[in-house]
Amino acid sequence: MNKYFRAARSASLKSDHPTYKIGSVVVCKGKIIATGHNLIKKSHKLTRIFHKYQAMHSEVSALIHCRFTHNLKGAILYVFRQHKDKTNAICRPCCTCIKILQLFGIKKVIYTTDEGYKALSL
Repeated sequence: MNKYFRAARSASLKSDHPTYKIGSVVVCKGKIIATGHNLIKKSHKLTRIFHKYQAMHSEVSALIHCRFTHNLKGAILYVFRQHKDKTNAICRPCCTCIKILQLFGIKKVIYTTDEGYKALSL
């Protein structure tokens, strides 16, 4: 597991979701600039605009932690999720999160799957 997925794994442990603990890391020019995790007890204006549910996905949480001050054009987002038995689980970003990531200039998402990892170019 590379350092970006380790950081995303650490972020996922902060999630308040009882079942799906997901963490995300924004990497720009090889440097981690923000982390985020999914939340069910909190929301944000950006989340309410794009999602019909009052929950925050880890991808949006990571963008918010960038404080919108970084130029994210060309950045990579790592998304991590594990089953309770510590094996990787799929956590492909939803269509709404993909649209948000594209708006912010993220060029690629690398996410865990049951078989390992997959990359998604945006």
